[in-house]
Formats: sequence, C-alpha cells, structure tokens
Amino acid sequence: MRTQEEINQQLISEIDSLSQQVTIAAVALSAAFQEITLLHPDISQRILTNFQNVFKNPAAEGKVTAERAKDLLALIEGTLTRSSK
Repeated sequence: MRTQEEINQQLISEIDSLSQQVTIAAVALSAAFQEITLLHPDISQRILTNFQNVFKNPAAEGKVTAERAKDLLALIEGTLTRSSK
C-alpha cells in the first residue's frame, strides 16, 4: 500500500505533465490564431467570440464541454484549411 506522500508525489507529477500539455496546446492555438488574424481578419473576430464563449465561465459549468471545444476546433481547422488553398 502506498503512503500519502507517494500518492501526493504522483498527483503532483500528473498535474505537472498536464500543465505542460496545456502550455503546448496554448502556444499552438496562439500561433494558429495569429495566422488566421493575418490571413482572415474578418473570421478571426468570429473565432475569438466563439473562443470566449467556450471558455467564458468554466467554473459555472464545472468544465468546458467536449462538444463546445470540438466546435471551436472545427472552426479553427476549417479556417486554416481555407487559408491554405
């Protein structure tokens, strides 16, 4: 049986790993949004509004729903696809 200290260390390690993943995702999202802003300033405002709606108040909902996050990702991917043509 593991001690409380071992459990705490594992949790800290898992949180650190998740934090790194979130940071990497945020940097990628920021770069994608900058590209969209340069290529499609009209669409960038729509994406920004959707992004704000998705993350407006996650505490009130307990979490950001996967469906709303997928909608935002689809909008960004669609914009990047159109901009690469």
